[in-house]
Amino acid sequence: MGRPAKWSHEYFALLQPLVRRDMTPINEEPTRIAYCECGAQLSGDSEQELFDAAQQHLAHHHPQLLGALGLDVVQQMAEERPGAMNA
Repeated sequence: MGRPAKWSHEYFALLQPLVRRDMTPINEEPTRIAYCECGAQLSGDSEQELFDAAQQHLAHHHPQLLGALGLDVVQQMAEERPGAMNA
């Protein structure tokens, strides 16, 4: 396959599987969000990522609460971001 003369849509279509395998496109947003009582928005692409984000937030901003919220509580706080596409 020769190199296209211009950066055409076809060329980008050929690269798309390579890009998606190695990188997350910048226009994709997390699919799960939750809000801390302090107003911070926590996000992740899965329940586990959201839980990890909550634990990091608590460790940094509310250390007295670290360990107080289990995965089940974070799941109850979570909401799906409107328009998000689940992979």
